[in-house]
Amino acid sequence: HNGTYLDSHIYQSFEVHTRALSPKQHIALVCQRDHVDVVQCCYDNGKPSKGLKRIFAEWSASFDQSVGDQVPYLMQSIVQNGIADKFDRQLSLKRREFLKHFVQAQIVSYEALDAPIESAGWFFWNIKMEGGMFAEWDFLRGIREGWIPTLPEPNEPSQHVFGSCYDILNRTEDD
Repeated sequence: HNGTYLDSHIYQSFEVHTRALSPKQHIALVCQRDHVDVVQCCYDNGKPSKGLKRIFAEWSASFDQSVGDQVPYLMQSIVQNGIADKFDRQLSLKRREFLKHFVQAQIVSYEALDAPIESAGWFFWNIKMEGGMFAEWDFLRGIREGWIPTLPEPNEPSQHVFGSCYDILNRTEDD
């Protein structure tokens, strides 16, 4: 299996039952369920596989929106008004603070410092979105607004900078 990667796409916004979770519950889900997916990845009969690793090639800061449900509404607003609804959508300070913690928790979990053999890293989906309706999918906007944190140097684990997933959970307001 040398050089083989299991590509995982984890989104809480696609699951109906997770969209209604509180901020702390969203991060707890990352720290528990998503992290378990990383560390239980690449084993064969209880022993580490030979070369198979997991990479998280798609994830975002979106947690409470069903993109599929909103796209028809978005398209209809363009037809009727000539511009996408919520094109200038702004994120509140509290929402941006939560997004920062949500992103940090995902980065720390997907890097899996406690299981470095299994995890090969991550990619945020997407680099840029037009308009504001789907702001939580916009990496560059996240950097501009501060909810995508400054990433550590390549050889420094994110956990050393952001703390453990549970440290991040404890810093998160449940509002």
